[in-house]
Amino acid sequence: MSQPAVLRAFFTLALLLPCTGSFAALNADLITYPKDQNQYRSVRLANNMDVMLVHSAGATHAAANVTVQAGSAQNPEDLPGLAHFTEHMVFLGSERFADPNGYSTFMSKVGGNFNANTETDFTNYYFRVPQAALGEALQRLSATLAVPLFDVSYVDRERHAVDAEYRMRMDDDRFRLMDVLGEIINPTHPMAQFQMGNLTTLGGDPQVLRQRVSEFHQRYYSANLMKLVVSGPQSLDELQAYVNDSFALMTDRRLPVPATDQVLERPGLFPGELQIKSIKPNNELSFLFVVGNAPSDRSNNTLAFLLRLLNNKDPGGLQHRLKQEGLAQNVGAGMARSRANQSIVTIEVAVPIGQTPDFARIQATVFGYLDEIRKKGLQDWRYQETANLTRQRFEQKRPSDPLEHVRLIAINSREYPTQDWLYGPYRMEHFDAARATEILDAMTPARLLRVWLSPDAVTDKTSKWFAGPYRFQPITHWPEATPIAGLALPGTNRFTADDMRVLNVKADRPALAVDSTGMKVWYRPEHQFNSPKSVWKIELQSPAPASPKEQVRLRLFASWLQEVLAPAAQQAGQAGLGAELSTSLNGLWIELSGLRQRQPMLLGEILDGVARRPISPEEYQRVATRLKLSLQRQEGKSPTQNVGEALGVAIYPTAWLPAEKLAALEQMSLQDLEKWRGDWLKQLHVRALAVGNLAPEDVQQVAHLLTEHLHPTLAASAVPPFPPRDLAADLPVLHQQTDSQDHSMQLYWPHPQKTPEARADTLLLAQLIKSRYFQSLRTEQQLGYAVGGSAGWNSGVASLSFSVQSHGYSSDVLRERTQTYLQQMDALVASLAPQTLAAASKALVANVRARRSSVDNMASGYWTDIKAGDYTFGSRKRLAKTLAARTPEQVQAAWKQMRRAPTLWVVADPGVAATLASFKRTPTQLLAPEQVIQGNEVAGAAQGSDGK
Repeated sequence: MSQPAVLRAFFTLALLLPCTGSFAALNADLITYPKDQNQYRSVRLANNMDVMLVHSAGATHAAANVTVQAGSAQNPEDLPGLAHFTEHMVFLGSERFADPNGYSTFMSKVGGNFNANTETDFTNYYFRVPQAALGEALQRLSATLAVPLFDVSYVDRERHAVDAEYRMRMDDDRFRLMDVLGEIINPTHPMAQFQMGNLTTLGGDPQVLRQRVSEFHQRYYSANLMKLVVSGPQSLDELQAYVNDSFALMTDRRLPVPATDQVLERPGLFPGELQIKSIKPNNELSFLFVVGNAPSDRSNNTLAFLLRLLNNKDPGGLQHRLKQEGLAQNVGAGMARSRANQSIVTIEVAVPIGQTPDFARIQATVFGYLDEIRKKGLQDWRYQETANLTRQRFEQKRPSDPLEHVRLIAINSREYPTQDWLYGPYRMEHFDAARATEILDAMTPARLLRVWLSPDAVTDKTSKWFAGPYRFQPITHWPEATPIAGLALPGTNRFTADDMRVLNVKADRPALAVDSTGMKVWYRPEHQFNSPKSVWKIELQSPAPASPKEQVRLRLFASWLQEVLAPAAQQAGQAGLGAELSTSLNGLWIELSGLRQRQPMLLGEILDGVARRPISPEEYQRVATRLKLSLQRQEGKSPTQNVGEALGVAIYPTAWLPAEKLAALEQMSLQDLEKWRGDWLKQLHVRALAVGNLAPEDVQQVAHLLTEHLHPTLAASAVPPFPPRDLAADLPVLHQQTDSQDHSMQLYWPHPQKTPEARADTLLLAQLIKSRYFQSLRTEQQLGYAVGGSAGWNSGVASLSFSVQSHGYSSDVLRERTQTYLQQMDALVASLAPQTLAAASKALVANVRARRSSVDNMASGYWTDIKAGDYTFGSRKRLAKTLAARTPEQVQAAWKQMRRAPTLWVVADPGVAATLASFKRTPTQLLAPEQVIQGNEVAGAAQGSDGK
C-alpha cells in the first residue's frame, strides 16, 4: 500500500517548487555502507557550517543540498507563509549574480536541475548538475543564500506565485486534511498554523513585506544553522576547496537553534472523532495516535519494529482479515516524526466505496490486533529478524543518484549525530520490550483520534484556509464491538537470503541467452557494483488487438494478481527483493529487483498465480467492484491530470475512455475472465532481460520457470506494435471535463519525421526554449504555478510538449500566450548561433551519457533499447553523437518543419464538457469530428477573451 493519507499529508507539508579557508573535522568515525566505494569527509567550516563531502569516483554528475534549520514553525504570528515566501525570494538575484533569472538560466544552460522546499522546521535547497559545473553551481547557491537582493520590484510577482501554488492545492485532500487538523490540535503548535501563505497573508505594501523577508533571512539564515552536503567525482580536497571558496560567504550570526518542543495535543483532543468531507471519492478511516519519543529510539528503532508487525499482510494479519470480511480494501500503518519530541502514528483503513462502513467492528479489530502484538509480538526473535534484515539492507546498499544521496544524508543529519548520517535509520542495537510496551500503551482507545475522510462525511464547520468541511466530536465512550476472529502475527520470513557472494561475471552488453520462437531472454552479467543483486524485466506479450475489453481483462487480472500476491511481495520486500506487476502495452509486465538468491522462488509464486491459481468469486468481486467505482468516480483529479489522461486516450491505441471501459466491464464475469486467461496463456510471447550479478545457470533457471509455467510458442513478429497515433491536420481543440476550479492546457506537438535526427532536434529545441517558456508564462506573466515544457520520445515518435495549470486564466488565454511565445521563438531559432547550439548540445550530451550508477539504472537503459528493437544496445552513444553533430541550419529546418506539422491542444476549464468522445480514433490516426471544420495550428490565432 502507498503511504497512508494522513501520513502523506504530514510529509506534504514540504512545499515543493522548484568564511575562511580553515575547517575542523567533525567526526572521523562516520559509519559507511560496506559496499559503498565513495569516500566521505565531515568538516565544520570556520563559520560553523557543518559540511559532508562525498567523493564519488567516476561520477558524471554532482549534487548538493543545503538545509537551513528554520521553516514554517518560525513564521511570525502575524505573517503566515513568510518562510515559504523567503524561499521563493532568495532565488531572484544576489549581490554576486544580480540577474533575477540567472540561477534558473545557469541551470538550464548546463543541463542541471534544482528545487527547494519549506517544511515545518527546515528549508532545503538542492541541485544536480554535470560534474564540470559544480564549482559555479556552488558559487551561485551560496550567493543565493548568503547575499540575496530581495528586490522589492519582484515582491508582488512572487507573492502571486505563492498564491498560485496555494490555489493549485485547494483541490488536494492532503492539504484539506492538514488544515482541519490544524484547527483542532494545540493552537501553539506550528502545525496548527497556515504554512504556505497566499495573497491574503502576504498582502500589503511590497516594501514592508520586503523588509520582513530581509529580517527573517537575517534572523535564521546563519551558517551555524545550516548543513551542506556535496557529492561529486572531484577529490575530497577539491570538494573542500570548492566549499571553502563558496560557502565562506555565509555569515555566522551565532544564532540559537529554534525550539521544537511544543506538544501537539490539547485538552479534549483524545479520544475524539474527526470527520472531513473529501474531494476525491475515497473512504479512508484513520486511527491517529501521538507517541512521545525517547532517546533510545535512535539506537533501537522500536517503533519501526512495531510498524512492521502492524503492516503484516500474511494470512491472519490485520489487512488480510479485514479484506476477507469485506471491511477494507487496504490497510497500512506509518509514522510521521512531526517534531523532535513526538511522533504521529497512523493506522489507515481504506473502506470500500459504496458500502456503509462498520466503524465499530473495524476499530475493535484494529485494537484486537494491537492486543495480539502485546501478547505475542514482543519477542526477541521477531526483533532480531527485523534487525538482521535491516542490517543486511545497509550492508548491501550502494548509493547511485547523487541528488538522491545528498538529500538522504541531509534528512538524516537533522536527527542523528554525524557518525550516523548514513547508518542512523538502520541502527537496531537491541530489543527494548519496555519501550515497545510504552509505545503500545499510547495506542489505546482513550488516546485515539479517529479520522473519517470521505465524500459522505458528516460536517458542521469549514476550515479557514482550504475550505474543508469537517466535524470534531470529543468521545466519552466508543461503541463496543467484537474483533474479527482469526487474527495472527507473521511467521519467519521465507525469503531471507544467506548467499551474499559476488560472482566474477561480466560482459560489455546484453546477449541472447535464450532464443526460441516463443521466448527471448537477454543476459548482461556484471560485478562492478560489488553486490549480489540483479534485475529481471519480463513482459508477457499477446497478439490481442487493442480494445476496451482486452484492456479491462488485463487490468482485472493484474489487480487480482497484485492482491493475492501481496503477502509474498511484502515479505520479499522486507528481505531485500522488489517485485512489480502491472499491465503493459501488449500484456503483463513483471519486474524483480534486489538480492538474487530468492528471485526464482518469488518468480515461481508469481507465475503460479498467472498460470494456475484459481480466482475465487469473492476475489473477483472485490477487484471488479474496485475497478468499476474508480471508472465511475473521476472526481478529485487536478485539471492537469484530466488533460494528461485525455491526451493519452487521444494518441495511444491501447488507451480508452472510462465510459468505454465501463461498458466492457459490464459484460465481464468471473467465468469470462477465467476463459480469457486460458485463451491468453495459449498465445504468449515472452521477452525478458536479466542484468546483474547472475551466473548463466541462474538465467537458465528462470528461463526454465517461464517455460514450465507459460509454455510460450508465439513468435515475436505476431505481437502487434501500437505506436502513437498520427495527428490529422487542422484538429480542433480537445476539451476535457474537470471538477476543479483551475484551468489547464497541454500542447502535444509531434515531429513529422520518425528518425533519430528528429529526436535529437526536439531535444535541442526543448533545451533552447523550455526555460524561457517557464520564465515568460510563469515568472513574468504569472499565468500559473505549474508551467513546463519538455521533449518526448515514444515508439519512434519525437515530440515537444508545453503545459500550464492556472487558477485565474482560461485555457483560451493559456493557448494564446503559448502561441505568442512560440511566435517569439521563431526569431530566436532563426538567429541561432553556433556557440548557443553547442552549449545546448553539451548540456544534453552530459545527461545522455550520464553514468549508469546502479543495476536498476543499467537495466532500464537496456530495456529501452530492446523495446525499440535496437539489439546493438548503442542508442545512447548514437544519440550523443547525433546531438553533437547537429548544426544551426539543421535545427532551424526542423523548427520550420514542426511549425507546419499537425498539433493537438488538450484543455480543461470548469463547467466545459468533454469532447474527446466525438473525435475519431482509428488504430493509426486521430481524426477530427465531422461537424468541426475550423482548425488550430501552433501558429494560428487563439480564440476567446482575456479569460479572467
